[in-house]
Amino acid sequence: MELGLAGAQAKVENLEIACYRGLIKVAEQMGQNQVVQLLQQNLQQEEQTAQKIDRE
Repeated sequence: MELGLAGAQAKVENLEIACYRGLIKVAEQMGQNQVVQLLQQNLQQEEQTAQKIDRE
């Protein structure tokens, strides 16, 4: 993969991870446990994708 493209993808993944973490905190504060679980699943997927990009 082209280095510039990989770097851009990594930045996007890191931004998405940060957004999910923020959303999880808000959902926790609101007592939205089901939403928290769904957001945590999405966060795990984003973290896995970020790890794959880092390995390339």
